[in-house]
Amino acid sequence: MESVEGTIRDIVFERTELCKVCSGAGGATDHCSVCHGNGYITVRRGTARYNITCEHCSGLGVSINEHCKYHHAETLNLGVDSAGVAA
Repeated sequence: MESVEGTIRDIVFERTELCKVCSGAGGATDHCSVCHGNGYITVRRGTARYNITCEHCSGLGVSINEHCKYHHAETLNLGVDSAGVAA
């Protein structure tokens, strides 16, 4: 009878989500002390000047002062969710 009337089955799946405590920031952030929030630093070689990605903050311009205690500075968490699917 299910093939005629139809039915709803619940499925459970895993998904990644931003941390609800720090909103994916990884903890308390502040401007990078090396690049001053620019994400790059300027170096000179002779008379030429080059902008290179800041190694301290990986080009983000921010550094984490205190890591999130909920997930230890990972920006994505694994969540479990469920949904009803018509079968």
